[in-house]
Amino acid sequence: MKKRFQKPLDDSRDAFSGLTEYEEYFLPNPSAGPYESEKFYDEVLDLEFFTSKEVQKSRDQFDRRARKNIFFNDLLKIEEGLCDYAKSSTKSTKAYAILLKSILALEPDYLNKKYKFVKHELQYSIPESYFNKYDWLNLYSIDDSDLISPSSLKAYIKHSNIVLKNAFKRWKTFLKNKYKKSISVQGMGNILVYRGINNRDYYNRKKTDNTDIVSIYSGANETMPFFEKSLLTSYSVSQDIALKFVVGSKKKKSQRKTFIYGDDTVILGRVFASFLTCNCFNVSQYEILCLPDVNGINVNVVQNSTFITHLLLQTS
Repeated sequence: MKKRFQKPLDDSRDAFSGLTEYEEYFLPNPSAGPYESEKFYDEVLDLEFFTSKEVQKSRDQFDRRARKNIFFNDLLKIEEGLCDYAKSSTKSTKAYAILLKSILALEPDYLNKKYKFVKHELQYSIPESYFNKYDWLNLYSIDDSDLISPSSLKAYIKHSNIVLKNAFKRWKTFLKNKYKKSISVQGMGNILVYRGINNRDYYNRKKTDNTDIVSIYSGANETMPFFEKSLLTSYSVSQDIALKFVVGSKKKKSQRKTFIYGDDTVILGRVFASFLTCNCFNVSQYEILCLPDVNGINVNVVQNSTFITHLLLQTS
């Protein structure tokens, strides 16, 4: 058993304070999914802007763009793969495999393209095994004719980013009108996005996991390049949702809790899909699905305590 860097938290209530250890650290208690953002946090984080009407407005805008620029059969394949991902990002299906294999056909080095340029500088702290492998895609019989065309994928990515960016502009206008001269959580400049990582079995492993995100980035004394582990990674504009993923469920409590955040510049341009463009996503999760960064996102350690690690993402 390795020396514990993050201590376990108790979700039973203290007899004196009535609080759990999670609540004492301003974390949600472990709960079963699917997760939904609490209405209280929606108001605190100014997410009430995303009414059903507003979300549908963005989805309709995307649908009009998609019908004009994407082959219908390709659009069906993309949506089918995204719906399977939305149901469970950990379960593989042929539709999801087709989506990922199509992305790799579009850009074979999408996941580690940036890594190759800085490999020699970071090879001691970030091994190549850090990146997820996609050998499992070969378990499915997928012909070239099954793949989504590169032009359709490029158009889907392009218009996903345009629609999201337009919605964020309307959101910022809403915030200015709402707060006038006062300051809100989301009104301090750019929109904030969040991501929660739950490593639920880190301390149960016999061998040291040197690909764990806390192990790699928590020891950094200065800004260093940030790399996504997967081809598709979920972010949210709800801090509440991200923190729920951080702590996990009662049966699968997180042993290594990582909370990542940054402004919208760290995702714009690499958005693949979102709750504003795809009907497959639960609106109350405010999910934004992103491709790997191929430009210049860096990471800074903001907090590295005995119960959680906070990482701040910034553009170069």
